[in-house]
Amino acid sequence: MTPWAIETLHLTKRFGRKTVVNDLSLHIPTGSVTGFLGPNGAGKTTLIRMLAGHLHATSGTALTLGSDPWQHETALRQRVGYVSQSMSLPGWMTAAQAIAMQQRLSPRWDRKLADDLLDEFALRNSGPFRKLSGGQQRKLMILLALAQRPDLLILDEPAAGLDVEARQTFLNQILDIACDGQRTVFLSSHLLSDLERMVDRITLIRTGRLVVDGDLETLKSGIRKLQILADVPEPLLREHFHVLTFHQPALTETIATVSDFEDARAERFMATLPDRELLRVHSFNLEQLYLELTSGPASPAQTSLEREPACS
Repeated sequence: MTPWAIETLHLTKRFGRKTVVNDLSLHIPTGSVTGFLGPNGAGKTTLIRMLAGHLHATSGTALTLGSDPWQHETALRQRVGYVSQSMSLPGWMTAAQAIAMQQRLSPRWDRKLADDLLDEFALRNSGPFRKLSGGQQRKLMILLALAQRPDLLILDEPAAGLDVEARQTFLNQILDIACDGQRTVFLSSHLLSDLERMVDRITLIRTGRLVVDGDLETLKSGIRKLQILADVPEPLLREHFHVLTFHQPALTETIATVSDFEDARAERFMATLPDRELLRVHSFNLEQLYLELTSGPASPAQTSLEREPACS
């Protein structure tokens, strides 16, 4: 088993003169559940389509399960599940017919899971695909991907349009995958409250470039907003921290987001201030962290933090 379910090296995709994915290098560990974040237009769907073998890269390398997705043989393709916002089935096809077709193509098909999800998603005896609502169509595509029991599950906004009950069912299924420690999920979503419950890792890109990548809890503990009630030059902060964002909203206030906060670093920095009380430290939840890292001018700063994923 490869240690990396997804690996990219200097991956770049251009459409004409527009660079959508820019020199992106990622290593997504096997057995992890990674939340893939970024504002609209960041390049998320383009990257996912390259990982799914639907788009060629302009330059660089993309590997899934250790090989180029464009060159996956049938046995390897059967180990990758994929759900995108635009996927569909023939309009005449019913859920039962779609399940029968996918079952024939999937050696590890989970009949019980498919049957359970038919009921939980209220798809049993549903009509042809073209007559299903958008939410029902999304449920069926999720069912087909989950029951395939893939080693790698790539999901692009899978919960968009799902009702609360279906989202909860989907969440529970991803948590089950997380706890088996063998399969990998790479999940793009704007539902940050759901992601915070599901994922153990975060990858965030902006304007096609990597911003942060690593273990969620480590990122949340290491990334802090420093509010300093004084005029502090940016080079001084950079002597003590890896600075992600920096601005001075007033002559006597400096605000910076740093990615490597530790008490020892903070102590050394506070020693440079005329008064320790001038420093105030703020932590983030995932939504706050996302907003902090995607607002304001784009920055080339990157940070990567890792630890062993845990299932609780």
